[in-house]
Parts: sequence; C-alpha cells; structure tokens
Amino acid sequence: MLIVKTIGKIYKYFPYRETTKNALWGLVILMIGLLLTAITAFYAQREVNADAKQEFSLKCNEIKIKTANRLRFSAQLLRSASVFFAISDSISPDDWELFNELSHYQENQIGIQGLGYSLLVPKNWGKQNAKWKSNGVQPNQVDLAFWEDLNTSVVYLDPSSRGKIRDFGYDLYADPVQRKAMEMSRDSDAAILSGKVLLTENSKGPSHTGTLIFAPVYRKGMLLATVQQRREAIKGWVFSPFYINELMKGLLGNWNSDKEFGIRIRVYEDEVSDNSLLYDSQANLVLPPKMGPSRSITKQVNQNGKKWRLVFNQSTQHLSYFKSIVKQIIIGGILVSFLLSLLVVSLINTRTNAQRIASKLTLELKENESRIREVLENSLDASYKRNLVTNCFEYLSPAFTRISGYTPEELENMPAESIFGMVHPEDAAEFNRVISRSALDSSFTYNMLEYRFKHKNGDYPWFENRFSVVRDSQGRPEALIGSISDISKRKNAEEALFQEKLLLRTIIDNIPDSIYCMDLACRKTLANSTDLRYMGARLEADVIGKNDFDFYPYEKALEFVALDKSVLLSGKPLLNSEESLIDENGEKKWLLSSKIPMFDKEGKVIGLLGIGRDITDRRLAEEEVKHKNEELLKLNLAKDKFFSIIAHDLRSPFNGFLGLTQIMVEELPTLTPEELRKIAVSMRDSATNLYRLLENLLQWSTMQQDRISFNPQIIHLNPIIAESLAMVWQSAHHKKIEILSLTSGDLVVFADSNMLQTILRNLISNSVKFTGKGGKITISAHKSTDNFIQIMVKDTGIGMNSAMIDNLFHLDINTSRKGTDGEASTGLGLIICKDFVEKHGGSLWVESEEGKGSTFYFTIPETNI
Repeated sequence: MLIVKTIGKIYKYFPYRETTKNALWGLVILMIGLLLTAITAFYAQREVNADAKQEFSLKCNEIKIKTANRLRFSAQLLRSASVFFAISDSISPDDWELFNELSHYQENQIGIQGLGYSLLVPKNWGKQNAKWKSNGVQPNQVDLAFWEDLNTSVVYLDPSSRGKIRDFGYDLYADPVQRKAMEMSRDSDAAILSGKVLLTENSKGPSHTGTLIFAPVYRKGMLLATVQQRREAIKGWVFSPFYINELMKGLLGNWNSDKEFGIRIRVYEDEVSDNSLLYDSQANLVLPPKMGPSRSITKQVNQNGKKWRLVFNQSTQHLSYFKSIVKQIIIGGILVSFLLSLLVVSLINTRTNAQRIASKLTLELKENESRIREVLENSLDASYKRNLVTNCFEYLSPAFTRISGYTPEELENMPAESIFGMVHPEDAAEFNRVISRSALDSSFTYNMLEYRFKHKNGDYPWFENRFSVVRDSQGRPEALIGSISDISKRKNAEEALFQEKLLLRTIIDNIPDSIYCMDLACRKTLANSTDLRYMGARLEADVIGKNDFDFYPYEKALEFVALDKSVLLSGKPLLNSEESLIDENGEKKWLLSSKIPMFDKEGKVIGLLGIGRDITDRRLAEEEVKHKNEELLKLNLAKDKFFSIIAHDLRSPFNGFLGLTQIMVEELPTLTPEELRKIAVSMRDSATNLYRLLENLLQWSTMQQDRISFNPQIIHLNPIIAESLAMVWQSAHHKKIEILSLTSGDLVVFADSNMLQTILRNLISNSVKFTGKGGKITISAHKSTDNFIQIMVKDTGIGMNSAMIDNLFHLDINTSRKGTDGEASTGLGLIICKDFVEKHGGSLWVESEEGKGSTFYFTIPETNI
C-alpha cells in the first residue's frame, strides 16, 4: 500500500499526468517490475542462507581437523620419546637435550610446554637420589614426604620447559587425574590424553587450565602382550603438558573467529558441561557479544579413547552483509522498476511529441522549399540537378536563359552530349576529365570547374561551375547538383591584370637599373635580371627567400644589410647613396642606390623597394679627372720649381760668369797672370756648377715626362762608387774632407748603372757640400733582408732639424740652402734620388741631427725581383 501511495503522489506531479493512457502503461510496467523484484529477493535470501550455512560448516570442520592433527602429532612425538628411553637404560641429560633439539617440536607444536620423563621410583630411592645428585639434580623434599609405595618422579625435562611445571622430583602419580591417564597409557600401550588439570609454572606462579599427554616407557626385553605384562614392565612415562588457551591460539593462528566470521568456539572434555569446559573463545571478553539468533554445530575429536567436544556457535547477525545484498536487490529493483515505468511513459510521450513536431517540420519544410525555389529562380547564378543514371537534367533554373541564351526547356530537351559539345574545344578535355573523375572517385564530393561555353549568339562566355556529387547508400553516383556563374567580366579583368603585370615585369626586367624587393627579414622577394646578374644568379627562384649573405662577401653583405635595416626600422627612404660591389665577372661596379620602404594599408612597414643604377663609367671618369688633376697639379709644381731654379739658381751662376768675362774684357791688359788664373778658376767653377745644375734639370724633366730609359742589370757596386767619388774628389780635397769607402768588393746589385751613379753622386756631393773643412764622409753597403742591398752615405756635416727632414722630399716646399763654403743648392738632387730609388723598387730615408751630421740610406735589389 505504501508503494502504491508513493506512486500516486509521484504521478500527481508527473509532467505528463494529463495523458492518462500513457500513465497507465507506466503503472503496468512498474507493477511487473516490483513483482519480479520480490521473486528475485526471495530466491536471493534462500541462496544467501544456504551459502552461509555451508561456509560455517566448512570453518568448523577446518578447526576440528587442525585440533585432531595437533593431538595426533603430539602423541607421535611422545611415542618417539618413549622408544628413545626404552632402548637404553643409560640415557643421560645431555642425550635427552639432544633428542629435544633434533625433534624441533617447539617450531611445530605451538602451545606445548615441553617434554619430560617421569620415572617409576623403586623402594630403594636413596640410590636414585644419589644418581640425581651426581647429575646435579635437586629433588623436591616437600613432595617426597607424601610418596607412597608407587611413586613417579620427574627426572628429565626439556631445558626450555624448566620452571613451567614444578621442579624435578615432582610426583605426577599423586594427582588422580594424571594418575588415571598414566594408568590408561600403561595398560593400553598408547599415548593418552589426561583430563582437565591446572598447570603452574612453579610453586608460586599462576595456574593455567591445561592437559597432559602420557606415553608409557617399558623396560627393555619385557613382554607386553597382556595388561599384566605391561604393568610389570612399566619403567616410567614420557609426557607433554599443554596450556589449552595457547594450544587453541596456536591452532587458530591470526584467525579471529569472533570478529571475522562471528563464530564462538568452546572445547569440552567428554560431556558438555561447565565443569568439563576446557576453552572458550569469548572467555576473556569483558562484555561478550549478544549472540541473538544463531546456528550451532558440535564436532567430536577422539584421541585413543579420550574425547573432546568442540561446540561452534555462529550468530545470524554475521549475515548482515548478505542481508544487505538482499536489501540492495529490493531497493535496486524498486528503483529500476520505477525508472523503467518513467522511461516507458517518456518514450510514449516523446513519440507523441515527435509526431506533432514532424507535422510542424513538414509544414516548415514546404515553406522553406518554396522560399528556396524562389531564391533559385531569382538568383543571378544558374542552378541545376543532373541525373547521372538517365543522363538528363531534372532541374534547370531560369537564370540559364540569361547566361547562355537558352531556356531551361531547350536545354532539358537536348542530349547531354550536345550540351557537352558546346564547351570550348580548348576546355573540353579538362571539363570531361573533372566530371568523370568526380563521378568515379568517391573521395571527390565537391568540385569547381572553369570553362568557356558557347552562347546561343555564338560567343564563348566564361562559366564557373561549382557542383557536388550525390551518391546512394552503396557509394554509387546518382546525380550532380550545382550552380553556374557567368565569370566573363572577372576573367577579362584577370586577363587585363595579367597583361598589366606582364608589362610591368617586362619593364622591370629590361630596365638597366637593378630593381629588387625585400621583406622585413632582408630576404629577397623580387629581383630583376640586372640584380640577378650582380648576384651571379640565373633565375629569380634562386634568390627568392635568400639574403645578401648568400651572394656577397661577409663584410659587403654586412654593409648592405645594415643600410636595409636602417630603412626598415626608420620607415624613411635612403636616396642616392653610392655602393660598390663585385659582379659575376669579377669587375668592380659602382651603383647609385635608393632604398624606399613599402607600407601596408595600415601604414606598417612590410618591406623595401631597392633601385640601383650603374654609375661605374661616371665613377671611372671622375677618378680619371681626379687623376689628371693630380698630375696637372704635380706638373704645375714641377713647372714652378723649374722656373724657380731658372730664375734664381741658374741666374746667379750666370751673373757671376758674366761678371768675370766683363772684367776680362775691360781690364785684360792690366791683369797679372795670377789674377787671370784666379778668374779662370772661378769661371771653371761657375761652369761646372752650371753643368751639374743643367744635368739635374735635364734628368728631372725627362723623368717627369716619363721618357727616361730604365735598363737594370747585374753590376758590381764598387766601381760605381769609385766613379762617383772621382767626380767629387777635387771638392772634397779642397775642403780637406776624409772619404772612406767600406764596401765589400764582391757586392753586386740589379740596377740601372746611370741611375745608380746619379743617386750616389748626388748623395756624396751633398755630403761634401754640407760638411765643413776637416770633416769625414763614410760610404758602406751590406746585404739586408728580402733580397736587397742597403747602401749608406754618412757625413759629419751641419745636419738637419726635424722640420727640414719632414719637407726634404716635397717638391712644393723649398728646402735648399748653401753649403759650408757657400756652395749653391737647389734641393732637386734628393728628389731625383728618391724617384730613381723607387724606380728600382727600393726606398730612401734619412737620419739626421742638427750640428751632428746626416746619414742617408737607400736600398737596391740584389737580383731581379
């Protein structure tokens, strides 16, 4: 009733409660689901109870088997010890200790408190006492006072168990329970389990509920066939005490029967009663759990006629887990049934709504179809549908009349072959290929095709056909659906743009100037033929995407890229800058370069345009003009020097010479021979100076006009020096100047002999001219490095200051001065010397200090270089 009321409340708020019929279907489904849930829960409960009972029985059997096996193993161990004592009358404590060690019983018998041997004491116990003392054993004097005719005394114990029962000498036979077990063991020749006893570790220790197992030891060689014979042959007993709690813990291990399985275990001796209770798994619990409803099983363990009863109780509360499964089945079944009923109602309502929506969509579809048809019929593009099976057009929009001149009816009545035949012959092959490929290859669902189509008036306008392939469920083509646009205007614009681009490219490639474009990374995006030639490339594709480092030396490329980046970063053009490069032929070219930044519509720099004009011819002409100007300047300086020499240096000797001749003309009759001799000497000196000056002027002018002959050859140096000294000997002798030549006789040079003599003569003559009376001139030569002979002319004359040294070889600066005896000087001789030395590939330099003399050095090649 509760379920029905709940369902009623739910359906009260159910969104589709107005559809009573649908709700009834859901109620039916719910009732069927609840019925199936109840049946499933019933069988599940029965199965759970059966499984729990079976599991409980298996656990009880497991414990029973473990208990029986443990007692059986202990009995076998004692039988082994009995045999050990029976075979010899001289077992020592060491032998007994060795036996215990080799048996390893402590490893396998958890709960056993040790192994012992109890001897049946004869009447003459003093002899036995002496034996104990000899073995270091102290008997219990208190217990000996209570011995009777038959006594047993513990004489051997496992050393590990000493202190767990009373001391040596204890009379086991005095306890009636133990005595009964010992007698049964003696009479039956079997290991017998005693009844319930209290075991103490020592005389003052706590007591534990336990039991002992006794096995008889008979005298060697005695008959044992009857009970009487066994009583007469008894010698003693081996025994083993057990604490029941430790024995059961050893059997159960870590298995917590109370918590894990809800099982309570109790062990009874013979009958089930409180007095015979040996062990209770819940004995130590402060508040034992309430058992409630439970099931019980009793198992019996027999050990040579001695019976233990194991009573197992399991509370049915342990089945709460299994009961929860049943509850889950019930709850889950109710929920599933409820949800299933809702789902059925929802599906029914969904179908009703779907039908209503389908009707509405059908109406909207018809309206949309009408709108689409209106759009297609009024569109500037022509739409069509061609059936590939019948090869006929199923639909052609009226726009076909506008773009082709044919009405849709005319085209529909034409065979497809005739329509395809109106495609321009140049476009027909591509048209047929694309159509066929689209129909046969399922990967092509959409295509675009451009071609020319014959208009009804005979023209061929350009059409753009965009179409897709409709396929059936097996992928076979059924139809083509597409639209066609007249793109003649666009094509004409593209053609005009192409022609314009072609014209522009033709102009760019044929302009003699270098034209190129670069992106922001200084990579070429355009290069005309002139620019390609400068880079040593043949095709534009070889340079696109590359930079100047790919074509020019590193330093030159670094220079170009720096200029390009400055334009790109600043956004300002760089106009008419001169750049040089080496073209593909290895020739140096000069370009007048302009770099202009390019901008996009937003004003951002996107690259640069570069234009370079070849100005190599202009640059060469400018350099030629510069060179001519330098030569002209040099000639002018030479001319000025020449006129200066003529005006000053040449005029003075002539004036002196003319004065002397005038004296001779006017005063000849009155002159004495000595006066005539002096005039003649002066005239000779003037003539000599004039000759030397004229000779220098002649050589210098010849050299300036580059008409002097140059014929170097291997010559010995000493003869040239000797000839030069001979020319200045008289002047040196007149001034009492000492001249030393320290040149080796085997030195040779590769020189023009006339030029070399002129160099030496001028340098030695200058040394004589600027050295005072009694001075000294030294000439030496030696081999220097790099195949040259270094020649030195050193004097002790008046020397020169640093300013005079710096200007000594400049033609435009007058450095001439008179000698120590007033000798004339033009300064032209040193310039001639320098030019002649450099003509040989050598060099001329001077070291001088004012007042201390001068040293001139020059080098001449030793051999042909």
